[in-house]
This record gives sequence, C-alpha cells and structure tokens, in this order.
Amino acid sequence: MPAGRTLLERVAISLFPLADEVAHLGTGGFACTFRIREGDRQTALKIIDPGLSERERVDRELNALQRVTNDGVVQFLAHGVHKFEGVDYCWIRMEFIEGRSLGAELGAGVVFTPLEALDLISRLTDAAASIWAQGTAHRDLSPNNIILDADGRPVIVDLGLARHVDDESYTALPTPGTPGWMSPEQVGSSPVHGDWRSDQFVIGALAYRLLTNVQPFYALSLIDRWRAPAVQTPQPIRAIDPEIPSAVADVVERMLHKQPHRRYLKVSELLTDLTLAISSMQSASTIETSPQRFLLNIGQVKNYAENGLFGL
Repeated sequence: MPAGRTLLERVAISLFPLADEVAHLGTGGFACTFRIREGDRQTALKIIDPGLSERERVDRELNALQRVTNDGVVQFLAHGVHKFEGVDYCWIRMEFIEGRSLGAELGAGVVFTPLEALDLISRLTDAAASIWAQGTAHRDLSPNNIILDADGRPVIVDLGLARHVDDESYTALPTPGTPGWMSPEQVGSSPVHGDWRSDQFVIGALAYRLLTNVQPFYALSLIDRWRAPAVQTPQPIRAIDPEIPSAVADVVERMLHKQPHRRYLKVSELLTDLTLAISSMQSASTIETSPQRFLLNIGQVKNYAENGLFGL
C-alpha cells in the first residue's frame, strides 16, 4: 500500500530533525519531494515510497546519474536509506532549483518566440545528452519535470526516478509516465520503458508545443491521453505556422517519428541539426526585416534622383 504524503513527510522530518523548515514541493508516482531549509542553505529531498518503487532500478539509475555533471541537470548531493518505524526508506538529496516548471509557465499562458523555443529545446537536449551518455534515459521529460531558473535556463529534475504522475495514473496505466508526454513505444500494444530515443521523442513534442502553441496530442480521458502518442500524428508544423522554416520543422518532425529507428540515431547529429535549425530561424528573422530596408533604399534612390544626383 502506498505510504502517502503525510507519512513520507514524517520520514523527511525524522531524517532532518534540526532543519528550520521541511516543506512539501510535490508528489510523484512513487516519491515525495521536500524543500529542506537549514539556515541559508536550501536543498531538495526526495523520499521514495518502498511500497511502490523498484529498489534495483532506483539503485541502478542512481549509480549512473551520480556521474552526470551538467548545469542543465539537477545536481545530486547524497543518497541513502533511512529506517523509520521499522521500514527502510530510500532518500535522495539534490540541489534546490529556484524557479517555476515549464508546465506551470505554459499553464499560465506564457508564449515563447520561435527562436526562444528553439534555444530552450537546444539547451534541454544538451542537458539530456549528459544523462544519455551514462547509458540511461530520463523517460519522463514532461513540462513538469523541467524547471526554468531565474535566468530562464531549463533544468531537468527527477531523472527517471519519479515519474511525476498522480496515484490514479500510477495504478491505472500499464507503464509509468506522464500521459501525453510519452513515446509511442512506451504506450504501444507492448509498452516498454524506452531508451534515449524515447526522451528524444518527448523533447520533440515539447518543441512542437513551444513552436506552434498547439498541443501535439489531444484526448479527454486519462487512458486516451496515455495512448495518444501511439495512435495520433501531430499536424505538420508548417501547416500551423508557415513562417517556421522548413529546416526547423524537419528536425522536430524527425524527432517525433513514431518508429524509434527513424528518429536521430546519433546524439551528435541531433545537436548539430538543432544548431543549424537555430541558424535557419535567425536567418528567417533577418529576412523578415529586409523588405523595410529595401523600401527605404528605394525611397533614398528616389530622393537622390529628384535632386539630380544621377544626372536625370
């Protein structure tokens, strides 16, 4: 039976009895996260519910993720096991990221320019690549697992340990994850956890949402949202916004291919194409201002002609 937030909060307090504050930050599929304040220092503490977690998988991913060093990935500080009322609870201590989740920003109606969107996606992919380099994947890169810090920099949190789904999602769905933000192979007829190409698909879905301001997948019920990536195909990006360069749309739509082997197979190639896409977007922005400069030049030529400068 799940431990529940109240019990996990008691575990957190017993682990840090001298803390000035233990504040609940969020509840995921099998863990609760708390902010621990000790004087001027703040850290994040995740208490994992032993009734829902897979200890071997947690240990395996922790061993890999402790080696990740990237400013765009939440930093692990320590982890261990704490016995409370005769039960062992795994805990993970991380840096505390001050900011709001990308999900909260989108929910509040924040709109990104195409160039801002691509820059964010490029930074996010670079950060995720440091996780992939350790032979693992996040598998839940939903907007709620991406924190935008004070400078607008995206920081990946939870790192494949807590899926940030509510209890209903955890018990009702065949595989853990965030409905609507999973890859087709994670929600297909024979769902799997997926690998870095599954993360790539979700980053592509985020890029689609940020570029078009349209959700890539739609469904009303929980199970339909979960199934949507396997049965729905997003509308072509340029059909929604023809101003987006084809070089940009091509990269995102390749990331969103339903078959993993048709997506990018090399991280370096994906990062290179994202850089080229940003250059394409910058060029498009320059071209937009060209007609005004051209008309100004025409006007200047006309004035010069009237003044006889061309002997007319």
